Amino acid sequence: MKNIVLYTMVLLVAMSCKDKPEVEPDKWALPSLTSEGANTFGCLIDGEPFVADYEVIPWGGDVSISAEFQDLKYVGCRAEDIELNRSSITLRAYYDTDKKHYNLATDSVHLPTQYIDYRSFGGRPYRIIESEPQWVKVHSFKNNEYVSGTFQFTGVSSEGDTVRITDGRFDIAID
Repeated sequence: MKNIVLYTMVLLVAMSCKDKPEVEPDKWALPSLTSEGANTFGCLIDGEPFVADYEVIPWGGDVSISAEFQDLKYVGCRAEDIELNRSSITLRAYYDTDKKHYNLATDSVHLPTQYIDYRSFGGRPYRIIESEPQWVKVHSFKNNEYVSGTFQFTGVSSEGDTVRITDGRFDIAID
């Protein structure tokens, strides 16, 4: 009887020692909020994930995620989601010293903040609706190394369609 109990215990221990299956990261999960230059960028567009893929584009001499940062005065980010036919989001924000926050650029003089949906033929740009809640918050930065933060805005196309861009986050190494 002791042997049966002993064999059963050994069998249970051996079964519990199996390697745990490796879990692949979820491509559609938003990136974590980090501050280290991890080259991540993601948000929800009408509740659907937009997750940029960091990739060097050899024919364009560019990368699919990039950022600029100038001493708290300006932050600019651009990111493409390969899975969404290279749809892109461009953030351009200028610091308002009176109000102590960033304003998203809405005019063509400053290269506007926008979402371009390339799932439609030729791409459909969505520009900021200024009367809707919109913001960029810089959480962390290290000059000439990285910038990280969060963002939100609502955009409208020339046809009058709207998109809500929420839960935005970025952590990008500066070129």
